[in-house]
Amino acid sequence: MLAARGPMKRVSGRRVVLRRFVDGVALTGEAIATIGETRSEEYVSEDMAVLVRYRDFFIDTKEYVIDGELTEPQPDDQIDETIDGVVVTFQVMPHAGEPNRHSDVSRTIWRVHTKEAKEL
Repeated sequence: MLAARGPMKRVSGRRVVLRRFVDGVALTGEAIATIGETRSEEYVSEDMAVLVRYRDFFIDTKEYVIDGELTEPQPDDQIDETIDGVVVTFQVMPHAGEPNRHSDVSRTIWRVHTKEAKEL
């Protein structure tokens, strides 16, 4: 996977903004991410299930930098992605108990699980 990572980032990578709030102050950074999706069923009640789509951002560990500091993805971090000219905010949230995990055995790429953060 590492050999394919460079060309994949050049062809399908997207610039994203990373955001973390500390004491009410937004700290930011930028990274190039490739994007995937995870789907799962969540049961709302005994009679109803809904399909939930998680947006997964693959980000090099050395690029997860917020406010000049190399860090790990944390629950409630936000990732802004521009989709069709509109900035969409995704919130880092655990999926199957983990907010993120390494995507490769060399531990050089984060797979960051998110859900769209949207007010209704």
